[in-house]
Amino acid sequence: MTREEFEAIKPRILCILERKPALAPQELLDVLKSDVELQLQDSGARNAIWRLIDDGVIRLSLDRKFEVAVPQD
Repeated sequence: MTREEFEAIKPRILCILERKPALAPQELLDVLKSDVELQLQDSGARNAIWRLIDDGVIRLSLDRKFEVAVPQD
């Protein structure tokens, strides 16, 4: 997934994550893969998760669940 492809789907991912409680890693992967609009395969979903972590958008909480790190405007 290129940066441009990721940036195109990032708003949809953030919309999904802001409506969910913190998710375990497998749950986050399943949510991204199951969204009809995203149409992500396993590798694309994993890539998106790493980009979200690298960009500081999501973080791993102490109970090992991913959560949105910074509320998006």
